[in-house]
Amino acid sequence: MREEPERLYIILYRAFYAALLFGICFTAFGRYFGIAEPDIWDVLFAMVVLCGLLGVGFLQLRGKAISGILLLGILLLIRVVTGAEKNFWSCYGQWLFNQEGWETAYIPGYELVQSCLMMAGCYLVQVLLEKLPLFKYVSAIAMPVWLLFTMIQKTTVSYMAVCLILGYAVLCLVEWTQIHWKKKKGKDYREYMLRILPFCILLSVCMYFMPVSEEPYDWKFVKDVYRNIHEKVVIWLQDVKRDGQEDFGMAQVGFSEDGRLMRGVIPNDRLLLSLQGSMGLRTNVYLTGKSYDSFDGRKWSQSVTDAADNHFMDTLETIYAVMRYDKERMEDYIYSTGLSVEYEYINTGYLFTPLKVKSIEGCEYEQQGSNLMFGKQRGYGTKYSVVYYQLNIDHPEFYTMAETVLPEDNALWKEVLRGYGEKKALGVTLNDLAEYRKEIAKQYGREVNLSSETRAYLDKITERKETDIEKLQAIEETLQSFTYTTRLEKLPEGIDSEGEFLEYFLLEGREGYCSYFATAFVLMARAEGIPARYAEGFCIPKTADKSMAVTSGMAHAWPEVYLEGIGWIPFEPTPGYENIRYTPWKLKSETQMADDAGTGEEFLPEEEPVEEDESIAEEEPEAEQDTEGRVGRKLLLMLGVVLAGTIFVLAADGLLFKRKYKKMSVEDKFLVQTGRLLWLLSQAGVRRKEEETLEELGKRAESSLDGSLSFHTLTSYEAFIYGDYEITSEMLQEAATENQGLLMKMKQDSPWHYYWILLRIYTVKRK
Repeated sequence: MREEPERLYIILYRAFYAALLFGICFTAFGRYFGIAEPDIWDVLFAMVVLCGLLGVGFLQLRGKAISGILLLGILLLIRVVTGAEKNFWSCYGQWLFNQEGWETAYIPGYELVQSCLMMAGCYLVQVLLEKLPLFKYVSAIAMPVWLLFTMIQKTTVSYMAVCLILGYAVLCLVEWTQIHWKKKKGKDYREYMLRILPFCILLSVCMYFMPVSEEPYDWKFVKDVYRNIHEKVVIWLQDVKRDGQEDFGMAQVGFSEDGRLMRGVIPNDRLLLSLQGSMGLRTNVYLTGKSYDSFDGRKWSQSVTDAADNHFMDTLETIYAVMRYDKERMEDYIYSTGLSVEYEYINTGYLFTPLKVKSIEGCEYEQQGSNLMFGKQRGYGTKYSVVYYQLNIDHPEFYTMAETVLPEDNALWKEVLRGYGEKKALGVTLNDLAEYRKEIAKQYGREVNLSSETRAYLDKITERKETDIEKLQAIEETLQSFTYTTRLEKLPEGIDSEGEFLEYFLLEGREGYCSYFATAFVLMARAEGIPARYAEGFCIPKTADKSMAVTSGMAHAWPEVYLEGIGWIPFEPTPGYENIRYTPWKLKSETQMADDAGTGEEFLPEEEPVEEDESIAEEEPEAEQDTEGRVGRKLLLMLGVVLAGTIFVLAADGLLFKRKYKKMSVEDKFLVQTGRLLWLLSQAGVRRKEEETLEELGKRAESSLDGSLSFHTLTSYEAFIYGDYEITSEMLQEAATENQGLLMKMKQDSPWHYYWILLRIYTVKRK
């Protein structure tokens, strides 16, 4: 009889795999189950649950039902004893769903509960995998694949979890090989797996204690190969798609390649650039790609093509102006930061940079007028970094500084050049700066011929505005009151000059998209004698993680104005964009004032103490006594329910079995009685040997039990199996009598053993 050994193999096999699955979930996914700080108690309680589940798993249906009733009774007992208000279990639900109201002191208990539930889930999964082995092998493949994915994503996984997952995968592979091996000779694969289990555990232990570098392997070689192949494929596809043509500034992003004002724009969210800001990034980013100086009424063009380093001179002039105004508080007006730019799905010969550039590294470029250009068109994979100064232009103090006229200071100018850190700055003089200013005024301050109606409209806007900045702000505010739209009527055919466009836009159209507003602002500024230019690029809102994706929808056009003594300053006349223009930051003086002001808590009125109601306090002991009485009554009621439920299950099962037994044939009833007799003999210490017949077993049992009992049923059963022997009612009665006699003998020898046997009969060995 191999029934008991086979059952033992099943129990041990199931216990090991369930424990292994629990170890994987506990070490790899414990934090997702709320187990923030796992300890040995979590594991011990989970093992207790596993032992209970293993015992219940081999019970008959009635035994499982009784176990469920007892478990429910235990939970109800805990519920009654701990109370119903603010107790462990009511708070557990709040903690589980991350709601308010749970107690911090209960967290270790909650983690124990989660560990027990995790073990129960792993046990049920293992039972399911035994029924559906295909899913087991799929999971064994999926786990190492998941480890590979976490490695690529740089997700931290505990070393113990890695060892357990690899061990599980190896065991499943060995088990699959054993099951499908043609020479297994019918051996149970569970027994085989249990025999090699010590070697697998030893292998896992050795793997766990092997020295491992603290720094994870970065797979740099593989990543570099992948990146190079990916970049070359993308570049080739882009060249085929665009046929090598420039694609920055197409109509779908708000303006045309040659600066032409279009009838409308087509929304497009294609990724063009990737930016990475530094810790010093304080404002939103305006990246300039193209700037223009000439307008013919329908399109912009760049007539200035000299190689003068205008970006370099512009940055020097701004630093010089801030140092003359307030050398000690430069960071209140300009702030140095860095920006990394990477081209994604774009093909262009232009560099995209902010204003006030100090240096550009990572690529070769040349300057054509106000534009920075590559030697040829560049696309996917192009990278460079820019160091530049952010402008605090939305702060009133910045405009106060810009309007202040200060004398030239040659010593301070030289200090600016030395601090700039570039060799090309050392030979620049104040005379060079004066020549630069004249050239800017000549190129970008061209006179605009206006009609009398347009002139009157502009004069009304700038009326009573004394400074250039006040005039520019008035123009900006006026244009922001117009209508922004991406769908326009075609410009009238007769418009072929700056003045005619401005008259139409200000007095008739009064609507458009960014290109229209930027154009109108530049022309109105020039009409007031202020140099200005038209710029196209991208307006990118700053993000919290400093990483920014630039899409076609961020393409924008805006005006830039040259203020002598301060340099180029951007403005934002397009409606809806005023709130995302360069974001101001607080001055040091403002921050200090806020710190000095304090929190104001010293001005809060004191709360009057609340007097406790003595009558309520006196009633509390009575309430406590009443609560104890209710707990006792609930406890008795609960025990009664559990007892009644158990009796009901046993009675119902007994009736069902008796009904089923009555419908059996004489032979089937005889087999039931014989099977129980063999099991009772094994419990009495008389087990059948492999070479022993049933008749020999019966005789040995008679002698072992002092000859007080006879076991002719075994002889009849053997004759029934091996011969054409008919079972009669007398033989059935004899089998029942021998069963009852053996039970009475066991009761006489050991009452405790007798009651244990009865319990097992009613829960496991009904037949």
